[in-house]
Amino acid sequence: MTTDTTYGTGSANADEASSLPATSPLKGSEKTTGRVPKKRVNKSLLSLLNDACKYSAYSEYSMPSGFLRRKGSDSSRPGAKDDELQNTTQGSDNNPSSISVSVQKQRQVNKKRQSESSVNGLDENTQKVVTRKKPSRIKKKADPQSRHTSKLVAESPRKSESSVGSQPDATSSTNNLMNHKNLRKDLVSSQRANSFIEDQTNHFTRRRDLFDSDALQSKETFDCELIHSRSLSDPQRTNPNVVKLQSILYPDFEEEYTVDFNVDLSKYNPMSEIGRIIEYTVQIYVPKKIANQLRKKVVQPLNKAFDDRNQEGFIRAVETFNEIVRKVPRTDVIERLRCTEEVPTSFFHSLLHTVYVRTIHPKARSLKEYQAFSNYVYGELLPNFLTTAYAQCGLKSGDIFMDLGSGVGNCVLQAALEFGCSLSFGCELMPNASDLTTTQELELQRRCKLWGLKLCPTKFSLRTSFVDNPIVDELLPKCDVLLVNNFIFDAKLNLQIQKLIQVLKPGCKVISLKNLRPFGYTINFDDVGNIMNRLTVKRYDLPENSVSWTHRGGEYYISTVGEDIDESIFTTHSKGRVRMGRRVKYTR
Repeated sequence: MTTDTTYGTGSANADEASSLPATSPLKGSEKTTGRVPKKRVNKSLLSLLNDACKYSAYSEYSMPSGFLRRKGSDSSRPGAKDDELQNTTQGSDNNPSSISVSVQKQRQVNKKRQSESSVNGLDENTQKVVTRKKPSRIKKKADPQSRHTSKLVAESPRKSESSVGSQPDATSSTNNLMNHKNLRKDLVSSQRANSFIEDQTNHFTRRRDLFDSDALQSKETFDCELIHSRSLSDPQRTNPNVVKLQSILYPDFEEEYTVDFNVDLSKYNPMSEIGRIIEYTVQIYVPKKIANQLRKKVVQPLNKAFDDRNQEGFIRAVETFNEIVRKVPRTDVIERLRCTEEVPTSFFHSLLHTVYVRTIHPKARSLKEYQAFSNYVYGELLPNFLTTAYAQCGLKSGDIFMDLGSGVGNCVLQAALEFGCSLSFGCELMPNASDLTTTQELELQRRCKLWGLKLCPTKFSLRTSFVDNPIVDELLPKCDVLLVNNFIFDAKLNLQIQKLIQVLKPGCKVISLKNLRPFGYTINFDDVGNIMNRLTVKRYDLPENSVSWTHRGGEYYISTVGEDIDESIFTTHSKGRVRMGRRVKYTR
């Protein structure tokens, strides 16, 4: 939901706020008693301090864990499965007792009603069926709350169709089965059971030029050097379980992975990455006839081995995948890609994450070398948020995208890969982030070639500021979507940004985490042509886990450059009142 922001007269600058009287006028009683008057609260200063506290400069940099596949809480540590078995049932998804405590409570209520009706006329056999209680390992609370129920549903381990456990009661009441059937349908749709991919059907990226079929047909060998997953493992480990994963497009390429469920998987889980690669291969690349075979012989055993932390079973499933994929004709795969015009958006996010953990995460500590609360503080916008923001701006193939302060290049690379911009440009000043940008761009280009994807042109201006930058000055008049992460920019740098964007064309969208137009902005009739007068600003709620520096939500703004002056800047406000963006109603 969006709300149009409007502004009134006055100024919110800290210098003007500090010039206000520090004390309020004394009342008559205060003059006689000599009381010390209360100091006026500087709201502008409190607002700045509140924004500054949202970012902790002393917190340890950590990689976003949104892509890490988990089984309930703390599934990566050894012995987590035994702890989960104490809190959840061992039945399959068809077992009503494995859904939640609230379902158990509803079953008891239904059984109680049916037992009461059986006393009034049902036969003895029916009464035995109704009053029979199926054992369950779920630990019930005295009074389970709704939030506790949702927590149990989210943390219950995902079970495959072939999992061993107690079977549903064949003589359960019809009402219970119907209730459980509806609840299980909602549960499966939300948890995406039996899959390493969390978001399979909710969002797709549609574009005609997703794959470079001509390049695939002209070259059958892969001659690029990639950063292998095994290089991320602990080199001091002895006798690791190593498995090779066959590429679907290049028979001569295999990537090595270390399979071990007994190590810390909180930062990087190679088994989860293998699962995602196999499932995306089945979903996007393999012909449909072979895809059904892979789902039965590979995907299901792979998921079960992952849930059971069975290293041998996991490796066997990967080897089975390699054997089947080697027999798939390469021409059939290319022909399917030629006809494919949409893929899950999560596929691009997974590829970006694969590149990120190999290039950025091993050297993430170098990104913390900055002065706290300065213009050079590093922070990242995460892929899910960027997909939403880019779509809200209508970013599409043929557009020019620019990011002023591009960091390690995540936003620029995602715009090129996912939306197919004719040019994605980024400018970064910090040397460490610039070095990582070059490494990540090269790895993504090679990974796209491995997957047959067409990566649209990208360009970076590194180790230089976007102020007085000839490349930035040349591209800004042509820009369609501009991203400025000005969350912690000071007033001086924000003024420089206002001067830079004066040349933006009508229709250009500007994404920012702070409003580009100051609160209380009023038109200056001596400078009517200022682009600030032609911005239509919309405020959006920032969802949780959208940025790297905090898990909490917030707000962001999308400003559209118009041809005419925005009427909202003429809104009148009462002097001294809080400016809430709505007209003041005067009454007696």
